[in-house]
Amino acid sequence: MTRRRRLLLLLVWTLPSLAFLVATAIVYGAFRIPRPARLDAAGRAAAVAPLRAAVDGRSLASCALRPGGPGTVGITVWSHGRARLRIDAVAADLPRAIDEAAAQLRVAPGVAAMSVEDRSTARIQVDVITGTAPLGGGARLFDALALPGLPDLLAVNPGIEGIGLRGGGPGGKPAWLLPHELVSARVLAARRPSATVQDLAVGLDLERITRLLATRANLVGAVDRARLYRFRTDTFVEAPRPVAPDPAAAPIALERGIPAAPPLTAAALREAALAGGHFLVAHMAPNGRYIYEHDLSSGGQTDPASASYSMPRHAGTTYFLAELYRITGEPWLREPIERAFAHLAELMANGGCATTLADGTQIDCVMDRQETKAQLGATALAVVALAEYQRATADTRYLPVATRLATFLLWMQRPDGSFRHTYVPATKLASESEMQLYYSGEAALALARMYLVTHDPRYARAAERGLDWVVAQYDFFMG
Repeated sequence: MTRRRRLLLLLVWTLPSLAFLVATAIVYGAFRIPRPARLDAAGRAAAVAPLRAAVDGRSLASCALRPGGPGTVGITVWSHGRARLRIDAVAADLPRAIDEAAAQLRVAPGVAAMSVEDRSTARIQVDVITGTAPLGGGARLFDALALPGLPDLLAVNPGIEGIGLRGGGPGGKPAWLLPHELVSARVLAARRPSATVQDLAVGLDLERITRLLATRANLVGAVDRARLYRFRTDTFVEAPRPVAPDPAAAPIALERGIPAAPPLTAAALREAALAGGHFLVAHMAPNGRYIYEHDLSSGGQTDPASASYSMPRHAGTTYFLAELYRITGEPWLREPIERAFAHLAELMANGGCATTLADGTQIDCVMDRQETKAQLGATALAVVALAEYQRATADTRYLPVATRLATFLLWMQRPDGSFRHTYVPATKLASESEMQLYYSGEAALALARMYLVTHDPRYARAAERGLDWVVAQYDFFMG
């Protein structure tokens, strides 16, 4: 090989990598925002103290933080899970910005309208703006690379960065959308670049972001998007305030809107599982249905009386509560579990899926009255939940129902271990072609759990055949 040819091969292999590294360095230098220097526990407490005094209507000396630091802060007052009030303040340094925000809070109509109890339980969040960088739109580098739309898609680190309007509004009024506000406004994953893959949602809704910022800045007319910029924050929020708040409890540092995870211990895992159980029980309606969606930023909830309801999710959620009851023995769990099972039985009775096969075998399946087709997964998860309840309580009242459902699963299984996934009660026919993700695994789990509570070898053999088929089915590249 000649020297010239070796040189050409070297350039072919190295130039693309070198170009990529150069582009990365340019983007890194132009758009990176350094990780913010965060206040320690004492600093967070000192920053919140005058804000808390303003909300409570008490007098307090100026902010005790040492002079210096970024003088730009956004304050959010949370009450009953909602952002009740937003205050922005800009000053020469952080202590003076905090004092300015406290002065605004003291006379804010939103605070004055809150009851004494609501003020005492409200939680104050502080976002200290620590660094800024361009948003990226219209950057010549991206235009040169024939990727002018890329900044709009990938411009913001969700939950970490906010967007501001340079120059603000009349009189320099600040205009920022804090990281959590971008999330709650649903503007981060709002674009669908592919018409064929509608579930793919990425990229900023810059039109709506610009309108929100213009409204916040009291601007009328079009706003030049070149005025938009990104920023990072040091974010912290007051600890939950019980009836007798602990004055020593430091505000909690947040990362992407959440606090640091507790140490991984058995006690922490138990506490988290019980907290999940409390949430589910609190979101169960008197009729035994779960409130499927709850937007914590707006308080909006789905209607549990709606005709549209997910039977598999009802069964799967009740399974978790039954498992939690078996492990913890917490007595407050039992009534909601039985309420959920009572509603499941009502839905099954109204669904009209129960029938007797030609050989006299009684089967039943889970189907809502609006449905014409029963899904294997819904029945399987119902069996899992009922079996888990019996494991937890030794109460066999639901065993006849679970047996009819499990018999349906056995009937839906083919000789090779696979399962048919849908069944039409009106024709008593199961589809041989429809396949849904997870259903076969859920059916195998249900049969295994039935074996645990009945010790009937039929269930163990069927579960084993089902698992053999599932493992073989996924034995392919990337499977």
